[in-house]
Amino acid sequence: MAEVRNIKALRPKRKILEDAKNTLNLTISDEGLVEEIQMTVETGEKTEIEEGFRFHGHILDVILDPDLRLVLDIRQPSAPIDMEQLIADDGNGQIIKLNEAFPDQFMYAEGEPDLPDMPVEALDYEERFRAMHSQVRQIDQWRRQLSETESRMDKEVSRYYHEIEQEHFNAARGYKLAKELQKTLRMRRVIKVQRTELESISDDLTSVLSGLERIDRRLQKSNAFGKEMVDEWKKLLNENHQEDD
Repeated sequence: MAEVRNIKALRPKRKILEDAKNTLNLTISDEGLVEEIQMTVETGEKTEIEEGFRFHGHILDVILDPDLRLVLDIRQPSAPIDMEQLIADDGNGQIIKLNEAFPDQFMYAEGEPDLPDMPVEALDYEERFRAMHSQVRQIDQWRRQLSETESRMDKEVSRYYHEIEQEHFNAARGYKLAKELQKTLRMRRVIKVQRTELESISDDLTSVLSGLERIDRRLQKSNAFGKEMVDEWKKLLNENHQEDD
């Protein structure tokens, strides 16, 4: 039987996507639906039919042309899975028999499933992107504040120069003015050096901020299949790591 050569190239026409979302009552972005279609073709059960080939998934069925290059249709699953019948009591609570539910996607042997060995922190990339965005925004804000502070320090230095120029003072007063001017000049130098360093990378900083803002918008718009469930199921990996420790 023929095989799909390039799954990533399977991108249905917009009308097919819109019809599928209406028919299947899906609230998902076009990109999220395309990903689900590609996953179904990659892991679903393939059957030859009159139009071409049907790939059966647990959320939808994908119909491809005989050459396995074009998505012709997206339909309700030909044999919907009754999740209620796949719930069993293991003595410690209810579990889903994944082997029976999704035989093409879960090939577990008897016993405990082999959970992926990966750092739990990798699952928190969204929070880390947002924290990074917040930190870079803070640095950019400091750059602006340093510029404003340097301007205020310039005015303060000018004030001292004006006092020294205009005022008649004794040695004690002159010493005090000189010490205050010295302190102000040193503070201004520190601020100027820091501001100059940040200004030298301002273009790069702006580019980084723009990139992080795009990432933040895309993550907020993301509505991939099962996203809410996956957020909840992350706890399983956390618990598994804690047990290993």
